[in-house]
Amino acid sequence: HAIGFFHEHARPDRDNYVTIQWDNIRWGRYRHFVRFGYNMIDTFDIPYDYLSIMHYADNEFSWNRHSLRTIETRDPAYQNIIGQRISLSFLDIKMTNEMYKC
Repeated sequence: HAIGFFHEHARPDRDNYVTIQWDNIRWGRYRHFVRFGYNMIDTFDIPYDYLSIMHYADNEFSWNRHSLRTIETRDPAYQNIIGQRISLSFLDIKMTNEMYKC
């Protein structure tokens, strides 16, 4: 958030890449999974980033963090990589450069 990013899964095009499992989200936490329109989020034509530091893990805010998914990737190859918190991804850095023209 400090560099001006929304969560990756809030992008207007997110439904092309992930499915939100609304029934698995804890009551009162639905707002964390809202999808915003292009009037709120500029994607700068940068592809959806499964490795973004701003992407929730697949079980974030679930009723049972051990077995229930709140986010499922449409391509199963990406399921186990969402939610990394180690570093900015290549596309996070590219987005930062676009946002701040550097």
